[in-house]
Amino acid sequence: MRNIHTTINEYYDTFESYAGVVSLRAKWFWCFIFALILSFFSMVSMLGLIQVDWYIANRKFLFIVFILSFFVTLFCLAKLSLNKDAAAVKRSQEYLGTSEGRLWKLKSMWLKKCLPYKQSEYLDIADMIDKTLIYRERYRDLTDLRIKDFGDCVFADESKPRILAMFLMLCATVATLSIKEGATLTGILEFYGQASLTEILIIFIVAPTVIFVAYLEAKFVVVGIARLMERILERLNGKNAFSRRRARVFVNVLVQHVSFEKPRLKVFHL
Repeated sequence: MRNIHTTINEYYDTFESYAGVVSLRAKWFWCFIFALILSFFSMVSMLGLIQVDWYIANRKFLFIVFILSFFVTLFCLAKLSLNKDAAAVKRSQEYLGTSEGRLWKLKSMWLKKCLPYKQSEYLDIADMIDKTLIYRERYRDLTDLRIKDFGDCVFADESKPRILAMFLMLCATVATLSIKEGATLTGILEFYGQASLTEILIIFIVAPTVIFVAYLEAKFVVVGIARLMERILERLNGKNAFSRRRARVFVNVLVQHVSFEKPRLKVFHL
């Protein structure tokens, strides 16, 4: 008998790991960090939160740098992902002793070699793993800490209705105070009627773009920190470490490679 999470971790380390791709010697990793910092620096400078004498303070230039550095960040992420796939191909070729270069084919070969099941039974394995996740979550010990637990301290799925209600209350409060200070619908229409094209573009294009890009970059940072903390916790448990994220990745691969058994009836072509 073999621990199921040992197999899951071996698959992850072979095909999904960024080992050697994200490291202190990886140039694309440092390009990603530099582009991310430059984008953040441009954003806070554009908003006027910091002032540096030698830095160009023109907001149009800062917005262009902000957007370009964001696209460089995305390019570096794509390059890191391609390098990860190339490293996965090399690792799996060495493990399987083959010259096959297609990643999806290597995954299929790995599953056939490491799982004592037919491809038509992969769905049963996926269902079994899914049930283990449910039971482990239901009966886990109070001392079993996860990265998600730290995130739930800030925001949990169950709090979405309450946060939405608080946001609507905030909007209603702002509207009430605005009306109290003399704001009217006519005044708002006059503002947009007198606003220049540049002001309209800032309100409806620049501001939403900055908010959206800032959200994505903040998500990159949070995900990166979470993965680092998760990796540290997994190392404490060795090769049998339990990871819900890795289990879900493995289940997804099993579902992708499910196939029917070969039919027993022979088909004759006329």
